[in-house]
This record gives sequence, structure tokens and C-alpha cells, in this order.
Amino acid sequence: AVSADYDGSLRIWSYDTFAELREIATGAAMWSLAMTPDFVFLCSPCNTKGDNCPTLFEIATGKEVMQLEKHGRQILDLQFANNSPLLVTCCNDSTMRVFDLRDGALVAKFVESGQGYLSGVSFSACDSVVFCGSTNKIHAVNAQTGKAIGDAVSANSHVFRIACARDNSYFVATTGTGELF
Repeated sequence: AVSADYDGSLRIWSYDTFAELREIATGAAMWSLAMTPDFVFLCSPCNTKGDNCPTLFEIATGKEVMQLEKHGRQILDLQFANNSPLLVTCCNDSTMRVFDLRDGALVAKFVESGQGYLSGVSFSACDSVVFCGSTNKIHAVNAQTGKAIGDAVSANSHVFRIACARDNSYFVATTGTGELF
């Protein structure tokens, strides 16, 4: 298991003993982290200097593997794709970015045109669409181009977390008022 803490620490834990196996100090508060589906890598929303650079670490060793493009403000959520070497991030600078982890290249960028920020991301099961939450809506974005496909409107609050069904039949989201839709 892995955890990201507000004190700037990434911690890797034993499933068997619940003992801490390793700590990686990043120097900045973290709201999220992501782990690859094969449990080989984790991604922190910042590097060990506390910069807003998504950074990949090898779980077994804690060794830094790659830093991606620096974001303008704090990264609030990130997620690895299900079946492809992609990572998506969203930031409170109103951007959502998709990176190719084979070379660290920026594949797509979406900028929220309304007021607010982006705070929750999830790939569709086939990795072709990214859903990202903002104030009163969920954006569906093409993962290869960054172009908006459509929006789902939530009630009266910011969308903070999104999860997609593995068969693409539905997604769920939570809002700041506790709604689940």
C-alpha cells in the first residue's frame, strides 16, 4: 500500500504487517497519488524539491524514475491509464494534462474555460476519454487531443472525485456537498 500525506511524505507500507517499508520526502503537501495497475510505479503530484512536477517513483526501491512537465499550481489529482502508458493530471490552475510515460511527452492538454479549477480525474475503461471534475460539472475530454467531448452537469457544488466502471457503462462522482451521482 502507498499513502501521500499533507506533510509531504510518500509512504510505502507492507500489506502483511502494516509496517512502513519506505518513506520518500517531497517537501510539499499532497492531495493525491497514483499507482500503476501492475504496482511497479507510483506517481507523486510533486518532486522531492516540492515543485509541482508529477514524478514517477519505483515502488520497490523508492528511486525517482521520471519527472514530467511542471504545472502552474498544485496538482489535485492524477491517475494512470488502465491499459496504456498514459498518466492524467489535473491542477488548480484549471488544466488537465495527459502524458505518455514512455518518454514523458505531453500528449494532450485541456483548459477549463469557466471559473474554478479541475480537481478529479478518471480514465474511461478503454483510456480514450478522461473525465475531470470542476465547479458544477464533469468534463468528458478526448485523451489524445484534449478536446472537450461533452459535459455532465452536477447540482450545486464542485466535483472532487470521479471513478469509471471497467466496462464503460457508468461513472460516479462526489461533490463538495456530499452528493454522489
